[in-house]
Amino acid sequence: MSALGITTISYALGSAAAIYYIGILFEPLPAGEIFISVFVYWVWLLFVVTTALVWSTVSKRTSVAAAGALITLLLLNLSASMFGELTSWTPGILPEAAVDIQADIAIAPVIVSFLLAALLIAASVSYMKKTDWLL
Repeated sequence: MSALGITTISYALGSAAAIYYIGILFEPLPAGEIFISVFVYWVWLLFVVTTALVWSTVSKRTSVAAAGALITLLLLNLSASMFGELTSWTPGILPEAAVDIQADIAIAPVIVSFLLAALLIAASVSYMKKTDWLL
């Protein structure tokens, strides 16, 4: 939970600073579109942190956990860009949806990402309780 909190606070502060400076240097951005974009990318970041957490739970070696999380996220993004419509409901589509503010953003990838993140966190906690991981 601390990693998710740090990620959220850091992303919120960074986004606020970027929006502020863009408003000073150029012209203010449309608040609704920016909020949607920031929210969708925040969901992606939470999914990334959750994936890293799961891999860290499964493996006691940090290199394996990092490689597993990177490969998982890379395959998720590649499948979303290669198979488009077939994977339009997966979390892999979120970075593209966050950038393309003008497009109709489907709510399905956001809901699937939240549900999958909750399931992965629950599975990690269950795995840690059943193994000697905490010892």
